Amino acid sequence: MSDKNLKILIVGSWVSPIYEQNLYDALSELSAHVEAFSWAKYLGFKTCSNIYDSQGSFFLSIWNRFQNKFITGPAIYKINKALIKKVQQEKPDIIFFYRATHIWQGSVKECKNLGCKILIYNNDDPFNISLPKYIYRHYLKTLQYADWIFSYRAKNIKDYQQLGYKNSSILRSSYNKKINFPMSNEKKYDVVFIGHFENDGRDKILLNIMKKTKANIGLWGQNWENSSLYDELCSLLNKKEIKGVFGDKYNLLLNQSKMALVFFSKINNDGYTRRCFEIPATKTMMLCEYSDEISSLFEADKEAVYFQNPEDLIEKIHYYLSHPDEIALIAQKGYERLLRDGHDTTDRAKEVIQIINQLSIKK
Repeated sequence: MSDKNLKILIVGSWVSPIYEQNLYDALSELSAHVEAFSWAKYLGFKTCSNIYDSQGSFFLSIWNRFQNKFITGPAIYKINKALIKKVQQEKPDIIFFYRATHIWQGSVKECKNLGCKILIYNNDDPFNISLPKYIYRHYLKTLQYADWIFSYRAKNIKDYQQLGYKNSSILRSSYNKKINFPMSNEKKYDVVFIGHFENDGRDKILLNIMKKTKANIGLWGQNWENSSLYDELCSLLNKKEIKGVFGDKYNLLLNQSKMALVFFSKINNDGYTRRCFEIPATKTMMLCEYSDEISSLFEADKEAVYFQNPEDLIEKIHYYLSHPDEIALIAQKGYERLLRDGHDTTDRAKEVIQIINQLSIKK
């Protein structure tokens, strides 16, 4: 596992530090040589934003957005050409393609022909029929060259198997113990939700919590301006706008809350999410949508609290705010379960190395 001759190249967009960078750092602790290949610069991405570096040109900004959305054009050609050059120079043993939507089938085939073992991972659902087919058209064609496919969710394991790809396993998301940890802070909020807007009714649920409870609510996240209830939410929150928070600020806000909400992405057919680990890591009680998957990770009403519908959620907020000792106990038990089962980035890196060892890679 700590073989110093093992060389891994991680390929992805690197537009957010919680994805490729987390894996890079964790693998670096377990193996001697991890290299990075990012295609963000070829499209002018700026980290953790939907902003493109236009170099002062409106046309260039629109052109980069077009190339990124439809995954076509000279920038995509440059990405794939640069990847092959990187592989030829670095000669990695393993290439880990992290949601590699911008990499061509022929590029992955050439990497394999150069002697690399191919690992493929996608944290989103590439089989979601509600999404345009062009998003994953390259990704799905690269699967045939994979020595192993990692899946974020159990559903996609079945999807891969139906296509004939049996070398696959779950690789869940994780928390970063250097970023997500408990702090001694006063609880400023009764309930917080820190996450993106999705048009699945979560805005209406949050609005009802604000109207039907006396709870002090906190809300942060991206794309909330797309909600039809945005102005009303901002008004009740006494905010001019709802923005995303990251890193230290994110961890602080979770620590300052008695309970933190989790809504699952319906677009991605999620049964758990990264927040399901980040919240218990702060010793904050997780108040989460129910799914079979998440209930297998944290025991109901002992290590986390689950709600079945909006009315159930309101009732549970009322109940637990009047039973603060239970909030503290569940938060503590959730934290202990998290540590016992091992859900941080290093644990996930060990799972990757275990698969690499199974593939009998010559080091």
